[in-house]
Amino acid sequence: MEQRLKFVGTDVSGNNQNAMTMDETSTEKAPKINAPKSVPKFNGRYPQPTEEQRERDNRSVCVTNLDPNATKEQLQQLFSTVGNVLLVTLPLTKSGVSKRYAYIELDSVEARERAVTNLNGTKLGENEISVAVKRTNIKDYNKRNDPTTKLIKTFITVLRGTRGMRGGYRGNNRGNLR
Repeated sequence: MEQRLKFVGTDVSGNNQNAMTMDETSTEKAPKINAPKSVPKFNGRYPQPTEEQRERDNRSVCVTNLDPNATKEQLQQLFSTVGNVLLVTLPLTKSGVSKRYAYIELDSVEARERAVTNLNGTKLGENEISVAVKRTNIKDYNKRNDPTTKLIKTFITVLRGTRGMRGGYRGNNRGNLR
């Protein structure tokens, strides 16, 4: 006869040593808990952008080193010299100040190439702007929960040793030579 343990009840009030009671004579199987996994497994591949997103990124540029006072209208006017501007995205901080970069979507890949060659180094406001081809954004690429990132952080910690970067435990009687 197979004997299994079955939890009958719990008493969590006070400091009772017999907080949990068990029935050792029961032969029925305990129910199996099928809890969903809390974190999905990372298969090493990031979700790929849609074809529409790739097409938009192929005709877009990233403008950096902007003057904090630069406006969408100024960028629209400047980039309209190389082609038709479809969209100007000027990210702002929570306080409403410019993050000093922008994305500009143009009507064609040729207009994008003209913008990179002709407008890179142009002065807008008080700064010389940098114009580069916009890279395709990959969703969740820089997430902190990425297992690869966790692995790299663990590896760096192992390389540092137990002392870390700021000292740490070096043993007893350090410096006492007898």
